[in-house]
Amino acid sequence: MNSDGSFHIYNGTKKLLQMDNAGTLYSRRVLVNLDTWPDYVFEKNYTLPTLKAIEHYIQENGHLPNVPSAAEVTQNGLDLGEMNKILLQKVEELTLHLIDQDKRIAELEKALQSKKSVNP
Repeated sequence: MNSDGSFHIYNGTKKLLQMDNAGTLYSRRVLVNLDTWPDYVFEKNYTLPTLKAIEHYIQENGHLPNVPSAAEVTQNGLDLGEMNKILLQKVEELTLHLIDQDKRIAELEKALQSKKSVNP
């Protein structure tokens, strides 16, 4: 422990890790080992929640489904590996919704073009 209350780990002269007296951890890299990853979102049997269901959940709970609330994080802290997994799941779900919406927009544009060509 240093005189300012901080803690450092060195490899020779290179600082590898530091924790200051406020509890902030500084590192060059953090590796989190996880047993699962949310690629299951892209499997055919995955039930993608509808945007309407997500909207309803947010109105009722004030946060996204399966994401810890601010109160939970304040009380219990945050598991970085688990949170990254949750966030990736949400990004993957949003990507699927965007792909679906893009297809729907293309169909509507095609229908609009067909209607314009029939009724100039």
